[in-house]
Amino acid sequence: MTSRERILILFLKEMRDALRDRRTIFTMLFLPVLLYPLLIVTVIQMHRMHARSARQRTLNIGYAVRDPTPPATAAAIDASLIRRLDGLPQVAARAAPEMEAEARGEVVDGKLDALVIFPRDLADRLARLEQTEVVVFVDEAESRSNEAGKLLAELLRDVGKEALTSRLTALGHDAAAAAPLLVRTENVATPEKMGGYLLGSLFAYLLLFVTMLGAYYPAIDLGAGERERGTLETLVVSPLERWEICVGKFLAVFTFSTATAVLNLLSLAATFRYGLALGKQGADALGGLGLRIDASVLALIPLMIIPYSALFSALMLFISFFAKTFKEAQTYLSPIMLLMLLPMIAMMLPGTRLSPVLIPVPVLNLCLLFKDVLVGKGTVLGVLGVIGTNTAYALLLLGLAMRAFTSESIGGGASLRAALWRSVRRLPPADVAGGQS
Repeated sequence: MTSRERILILFLKEMRDALRDRRTIFTMLFLPVLLYPLLIVTVIQMHRMHARSARQRTLNIGYAVRDPTPPATAAAIDASLIRRLDGLPQVAARAAPEMEAEARGEVVDGKLDALVIFPRDLADRLARLEQTEVVVFVDEAESRSNEAGKLLAELLRDVGKEALTSRLTALGHDAAAAAPLLVRTENVATPEKMGGYLLGSLFAYLLLFVTMLGAYYPAIDLGAGERERGTLETLVVSPLERWEICVGKFLAVFTFSTATAVLNLLSLAATFRYGLALGKQGADALGGLGLRIDASVLALIPLMIIPYSALFSALMLFISFFAKTFKEAQTYLSPIMLLMLLPMIAMMLPGTRLSPVLIPVPVLNLCLLFKDVLVGKGTVLGVLGVIGTNTAYALLLLGLAMRAFTSESIGGGASLRAALWRSVRRLPPADVAGGQS
């Protein structure tokens, strides 16, 4: 029997054993099949409920008049302004208490969503085009108050523009002089590009995290789990070479990790398409994304995931080999998972782009490549550089795992630090396992 046949038999055996583990099945099936649809549907339904309540609620806005110093003999506040305030959609305007502290207290207590205080001679000041301060009080910790403050700010800007336009017209000037510079900003990005930009960070974060999670439990179970159950020694004394055992276990972990990534990719695509199929509210809840991604981009995603999956499968299996129990393996691997989240967070920093300097950085390079590919800015050099780098790291870690597994330290439960050092230095087995007798 050739080495390839022996590795295949061991691979099928490890796959069968891992599929009996409920934690592995939960990670592979529950997350992609149930969690993502549940999250998307929940977000859409919450957005619908928020939109419905926003249409039904009324914003309470109070207004008060502040006497100028010194008192002016001008007319009282323009009643038309109050009528316009009261005429705003979903707004109920009323006079606030005359004392400013008491009026502000109603905003603090939530009786008013916003408060606006005018000078008593506002009408005359507007007619003379004098700069006039109008104070708006809001509670920025409340969404209703922020919404009311935005409505007031927009109304007051319109009033100021109308006063300026009216004054220019009275002087015989063109009303357009009130705004001599008209600035218009147009977004040249297509909906697909905007969708790729917005999805780049979230999509890469979720997909890479679940790919890493897909290797987590199988690696622990096939390494420390077998040692704890006493079945690892049975494999070691079998006719299989130790490197064949290591390769068979790696292929099993790699298969689970890749399968988890593919299932999550399909689930994400299906749930986002479902959200968009619900119409405008579904699209708004998902940020108005355009998900018409080019087929070549979709084909690149699994190609980029495979080296990443191999990298973490080799890393987690390598570390799991040195743990004596399942819990000890979790202790070793949990900080690794947290550490790998740092590059994903760095990806979200503004201005972070894939460059020749960042291509050798594992995890971060793939996150940045995802963003570039989804917005249509991926380059052949970037794709080949990231895939080649992650493949090299995966092969290096797999070589270290094979070198460590072929030593006697695996069977003797040597310390992780000593085993790691010997794996790199290729010291004789007696240097680590000498204390077993």
